[in-house]
Amino acid sequence: MKLDVQMIILLVCLSFLGDPGKSCSTATVTDGHGPQRVVIITGKATIINFPNGPLPATSETLIFQKAGCETCYVAAKVDDDGQYKILVGDGKYKIIVRNPSSPEVDWLAPDQERYIDTGSENSPNSLFRFDIKIKMPN
Repeated sequence: MKLDVQMIILLVCLSFLGDPGKSCSTATVTDGHGPQRVVIITGKATIINFPNGPLPATSETLIFQKAGCETCYVAAKVDDDGQYKILVGDGKYKIIVRNPSSPEVDWLAPDQERYIDTGSENSPNSLFRFDIKIKMPN
């Protein structure tokens, strides 16, 4: 009897969690919500307004947010040369570069593309180059 009551409570609690198909963290290929393919986005992050000229961004974290998903983020750490590489599901991603201590300040250069679209599942390209220009606040 005690086990039956616990199972009922567990089922009731799980019913309040909502539709798991709407969460990108629980989506799978079999339910039609997962990526059709995995692609590589690679590039170089450069600080363009450094006093002595452009400089590789070596300590910034680049954040890619999947378009249409408020909770789908992939972070890329740059190496000593400013190079980065991420593997993601095919789709459109917004690039975000902000200072963690002041998140309201946008560090992307004004002429920097803010989105990269890796195309469709029919595209033969699975490697995408996306260089990122960062303008530090004055």
